[in-house]
Amino acid sequence: MATATKKIKESLVGTNEEAQLSQEVRANFMKHAKRDEDGELYMDSEDFINAIAPPEEDYHKIKREQYSLLFHVADRRRTGKVRLSDWATFEHLLVKPDAEYEIAFRLFDVDGTGSINQETFQKLYNQNKGQDSIPFDFNSEWASLYIGGKKKRHDMTYPQFAQMMRGLQGERIRQAFHLFDKDGDGYIEPDDFQRIILETARHKLSDHLLENLPTLCNISAGTKISYANVRAFQNIIREMDLVDLIIRNATLKSGDGKITRTDFLNEAARVTRFSLYTPMEADILFHFAGLDNPSGRLGIEDFAKVIDASWQTSTGALDEVAEKAISTSRMLMHNLLESAHHFGLGSIAGAFGAFVVYPIDLVKTRMQNQRTSRVGEKLYNNSIDCARKVIRNEGFRGLYSGVLPQLVGVAPEKAIKLTVNDLVRNRFMNKETGAILYRYELLAGGSAGACQVVFTNPLEIVKIRLQVQGELTKKADAAVPKRSALWIVKNLGLVGLYKGASACLLRDVPFSAIYFPAYAHLKRDVFGESPQKRLGVLQLLTAGAIAGMPAAYLTTPCDVIKTRLQVEARKGEAIYNGLVDCAKKVYKDEGFKAFFKGGPARVLRSSPQFGFTLAAYEVLGKLLPMPGSGEAEEKKKLTGWQPVLLILPAVILLHLYVAPYTKVEESFNIQAAHDILTHGIPRFNVSEEFKRRYDHMTFPGAVPRTFIGALVLAGLSKPVLWVNEAFNRQLLVRAVLGGLNAVSLLHYAHSARKAFGRSTAVWYILFQASQFHLIYYASRPLPNMFALGLTSLALSLLLPEPMPVQASLQRIRLAIFLFTVTAIIFRSEIALLLFCHAAYMVIKQIARFGHLAHAIGLLRSSVIPGGIAGTLVGLCLTVPVDTYFWQSPNYLWPELSAFLSNIFPPDDSLGASAWGTQSWHWYFTSALPRLLIRPFTYFTLWLIAISRKATSESALDLLLPNLAYVAIYSFLPHKETRFIFPVIPPLTLAAALSSSYIWTRRHRMLLYYLLSVFLVLSTCLSALIAHAILLPLSALSYPGAHALNALHQNAASNNSFGATGDNTNSTVLIHLDNLSTQTGITRFLQHAPSLTRQGPQWYYDKSDNATDLLDPFWWTQFDYAIMESPQLAIGSWDVVTTTHGLGPIRILQRGEKREQEGLVTGWEKLDVWTDGLDMVALNMFGPAGLQFSMTARQLLREGYGTHWLLGREWSWTRGWWVDVGWVPKLYVLKQRESLAKEEVEQLSASDAAVS
Repeated sequence: MATATKKIKESLVGTNEEAQLSQEVRANFMKHAKRDEDGELYMDSEDFINAIAPPEEDYHKIKREQYSLLFHVADRRRTGKVRLSDWATFEHLLVKPDAEYEIAFRLFDVDGTGSINQETFQKLYNQNKGQDSIPFDFNSEWASLYIGGKKKRHDMTYPQFAQMMRGLQGERIRQAFHLFDKDGDGYIEPDDFQRIILETARHKLSDHLLENLPTLCNISAGTKISYANVRAFQNIIREMDLVDLIIRNATLKSGDGKITRTDFLNEAARVTRFSLYTPMEADILFHFAGLDNPSGRLGIEDFAKVIDASWQTSTGALDEVAEKAISTSRMLMHNLLESAHHFGLGSIAGAFGAFVVYPIDLVKTRMQNQRTSRVGEKLYNNSIDCARKVIRNEGFRGLYSGVLPQLVGVAPEKAIKLTVNDLVRNRFMNKETGAILYRYELLAGGSAGACQVVFTNPLEIVKIRLQVQGELTKKADAAVPKRSALWIVKNLGLVGLYKGASACLLRDVPFSAIYFPAYAHLKRDVFGESPQKRLGVLQLLTAGAIAGMPAAYLTTPCDVIKTRLQVEARKGEAIYNGLVDCAKKVYKDEGFKAFFKGGPARVLRSSPQFGFTLAAYEVLGKLLPMPGSGEAEEKKKLTGWQPVLLILPAVILLHLYVAPYTKVEESFNIQAAHDILTHGIPRFNVSEEFKRRYDHMTFPGAVPRTFIGALVLAGLSKPVLWVNEAFNRQLLVRAVLGGLNAVSLLHYAHSARKAFGRSTAVWYILFQASQFHLIYYASRPLPNMFALGLTSLALSLLLPEPMPVQASLQRIRLAIFLFTVTAIIFRSEIALLLFCHAAYMVIKQIARFGHLAHAIGLLRSSVIPGGIAGTLVGLCLTVPVDTYFWQSPNYLWPELSAFLSNIFPPDDSLGASAWGTQSWHWYFTSALPRLLIRPFTYFTLWLIAISRKATSESALDLLLPNLAYVAIYSFLPHKETRFIFPVIPPLTLAAALSSSYIWTRRHRMLLYYLLSVFLVLSTCLSALIAHAILLPLSALSYPGAHALNALHQNAASNNSFGATGDNTNSTVLIHLDNLSTQTGITRFLQHAPSLTRQGPQWYYDKSDNATDLLDPFWWTQFDYAIMESPQLAIGSWDVVTTTHGLGPIRILQRGEKREQEGLVTGWEKLDVWTDGLDMVALNMFGPAGLQFSMTARQLLREGYGTHWLLGREWSWTRGWWVDVGWVPKLYVLKQRESLAKEEVEQLSASDAAVS
């Protein structure tokens, strides 16, 4: 038993290690596989036969049902389904040297014990042979030698079985000969011989040989076939591979490529140590090979009729001609379409690359055109100085002067370059190996550069003249009108558009000849691209950028000459009369260095441009493959669920639109993003600038927080503000964060689709989108929400996906890296989540293999390296950045400071554990139910997923480590729902596993149909509660923001900014109380662009000093105040407007009336639109929404049990109703100046008397 196990237990055949898959093997599986109800890929018997049968198989030798025997070998689990892992194992089995024997062994070893029971062997043998097949006697002496006598049978190990199988065919032939030799004379009829061979060796022989089997009797005197003939024939077909080798060696040595029977035997004697073939065997071989050539001298083509099992008689030359004509026609059309496809992709990629680096190209052109031979001509000191002056004099848009003709022309130019290079390379490339000689690579690149000049030259001359005219208009003595691209084209004419074409040709041909070969070799030799390994976008971009550096710089002299020839000469400047004349004058006037003017800028432009262009070209080729190609067919499988992907970003943006304001816990990052966007990052007088301009120096908070998140948001928002400075900046910053989190959740959904199927991924998206808290907070700049995106990406890497072991370990390592970086920078508790997942993986490895070896290997290869790398990267990011922004005298690690502050709070303060405390079970009994909205539904779905064998392991992988994190974290007294946000996606996905199972069976059983209806309705109800009820109610939680907006609009509409009631004040000062600053007021709202562009300067005071608040003099400085309690404002104030919000909610009993609230006389007359609910309705639905909101609020105030609604005393509620408290939250106050002056005089006199 031990020997048998050792023989067949190999890493790629057994079940302990995953088989390595080649790209071709994986593609073949994906082509024929389908998904089951759980979304897992598998092949049934029909799919399996389609996958393994040769493409042109007609099943005339091996019947289709016989292929199904191999399905039982591949189906190791006996489930009727071949998974990808099974397919990989089977494919590896086929390439083993003893595949024929091992496949047979696995087929008969039904129980997988490593041995074959003789009864099982006999039973399966009889089951798989036809009813009319020649019988086989298992009680024969030959069989007894292998399996024991009739009373002493024994099992066979793999070596014993393989040896028996080698001789089984010969024994079958012997027994069959005895059966047909009825008179016992040692001869059988030719037809009987044919039947024997057809049953025992049909699949190994060619059609030619099978059709002529009865002619074997012709090699002897009689009309029958002897047993010697039969054994000789069997020896020939058994050693057919050696026969082929001998024939090939003999024909090579022959002068005419033909051999005789004697030549064959002589060569056989030389090749083999002993005489392997008898004269009769040679006679039989030459008999069948020479049926169509009786000369006795036969060539390779003659023997192929015998040796090649796939050889078939041609159906005629006419069919070949017709097929060739059709194939040629199809190929021509396909080539035309392929060229058009390449051209289209090249156009898009070229325009993208050109737009990204166009500002650098403009700087390069102006530097090259700058003449330094005359005093006063030098405008720019260097490329950086040039860029600064362009922005200062012409604005940011000046960097894109002339970009439109560039985009119009660069599309066909890049398309031609890429297409010609591909076509020429393919012409000289070895189709089998993909190799190409270097001289042909140079030829392909040079040809591409030469062809592009047709478009490049007109493009360049128009672009250059547009780029340099901006600097002319800034000269005091230059009255140069600004020309359009069309004017330049008309003025130059067709011939003028090709001015400098020779220099353009001299530049582009060597550039492309250097660039394309360098790019190809970098991809292959440095980054290891192969048919089995596709490079990522970053690798493609890097290869393109590196290849562009030498190509760009070495061709700079040609570019300088081209620029000088094509630019319009100004008054007093040298005029060039051709390529040589230009080169001479530049060298004479400005020296050799002038030929490399703009060289660095050209490298900075060309290198990334071609990197972006080629990266975009290859990415577009993958996203939009040629129709009819394998990639296109695979792409079709991915379409159909893409509209579902829009749900998550749509609901996140909906929450942002309805509730665009932030609360105090979000204030740090939102204020930091504002300061970075508005004031930039100071480089001089850093401490003073931070103290003067940045909010965090005035209101630092309890502990320092990291600036990394704010920097990311500001950096991604800045390009939008370059285009439109008036954009709502707070909305933009939050939209960026919401977009990042949406992308991370969609990536998690995409990984779920690959792991569990489309149905599961769709249910995950629907469940996730029907929740409230995660969606609501997705765009809110809390540290938790910065962490959410990274943890979601890490968790997606831990989802199962068929791939080699090494790739799986790399994914785990990257997941650990992301977890660690997140814990170091944003939220330290993510380290606990990392620990739970790492511990779970280790425990799972130990449980699976029963020892520590694999667990230790996982720790060494993935967990520890990923953790170390994440720690180093996280510290290298957060420590220097935050030390700089906080101007700390020592190195600052904000998350460590926050962690230590909570664990070991200072003596004069309390840690986080001392406030907001909850009981241990709060996360499970309160937080999770509210986060999921439907806790009982989720819990039931989890139980179903765990109970099902197909999803049990996956469900436990999703639930156990994440619930363990929640359980351990529950020991911390301070609890908030946002602390457990990271576990919501995997918990939701675990429920989606069961939902997919139920949904895919809805047509099979009434129970599943009803459950599917329940899931759909409950999901819709959950979404309704989240987005139609909880969202509008939550939007009312920001009275401070609504009050400040109301103040701004009131002051602007009345054109009254100060206490004097006119608009002559240069400043307006507002006091903000504690509630207003905590409920939505941010620096984005305080300093909105609409306020800073016109009108006075607005200043805000957030002081809460008790002494100041009681000082009447202190209050006189303010024009406005936003107060929760207006009576606390000392002096005489008018209420400008009031912001309402939700108050207490109570049940009104029969006959009970709602009390009217009001703190200030006349509050009922306040503008209705300032109410939060009305604001939400107005934003979402316009005036109709406002009217509906007013009616709904009146309805809520009065109740169904009043005369107002139905015109009678009692309604169906009998006077009972829910009273939604609608109370004033904040008052916007304006100081009365006349009264204020009188009070000041009285107070001054009183102070003087006291003195």
